[in-house]
Amino acid sequence: MKAKIKSEIEKELVKLRQRINEFVASDNKRASVRPVPKDRNVEQELREARSYLDNILNTVPIHIASTDINGKYISWNKASEDMFGFTADEVIGKLTPRIFHRNDEEAKAVIDAAESKGKYNDEVILVRKDGSEFPAHLLVTKTVDSKGNQIGYTGVAVDITERKQAEEALRRAIASADAVPYQLHYACLLYTSDAADELDGVDLGGRRII
Repeated sequence: MKAKIKSEIEKELVKLRQRINEFVASDNKRASVRPVPKDRNVEQELREARSYLDNILNTVPIHIASTDINGKYISWNKASEDMFGFTADEVIGKLTPRIFHRNDEEAKAVIDAAESKGKYNDEVILVRKDGSEFPAHLLVTKTVDSKGNQIGYTGVAVDITERKQAEEALRRAIASADAVPYQLHYACLLYTSDAADELDGVDLGGRRII
């Protein structure tokens, strides 16, 4: 099941990269054929490009967010809002990932793994805005610029509550099935004991039974 979650995350990321690459390739093609006006508004084009990328992120049904090098969020997609209960306005430039972990130790373990191994990829317990907790599969990687310099972190998370509930239900079913032979054995012992008690003292033809 864990492998399946990882596979689903990887598939979504592949789709995301493909859409971003298609956008970049399309934009580069347009740039190569269109004249560049002297009064070209670079900031406007950057805003349009960022808006387009944000639209792509918001179509992905899993939590995807990124932080700057200091840990402050700089992006927060729609799935993140649905998962944690915080809007982008409440998070970007204001919060760090620490608030979504139960304690400092667990939050630090994620960053330490991302720093030392290049990524953190495991199951964790995360915390929503209302304080409720839920199990998730979390992937955190370093974000680098075109020169390879680290500029922050990117996090991807999938809520695995339903999977955990299914696993627990299966565990209970197996435990119940394993207990059936013992229950039957115990019932047989009780039945045999009760039968012996009923026969004790019965005289058949002048002879005691038991």
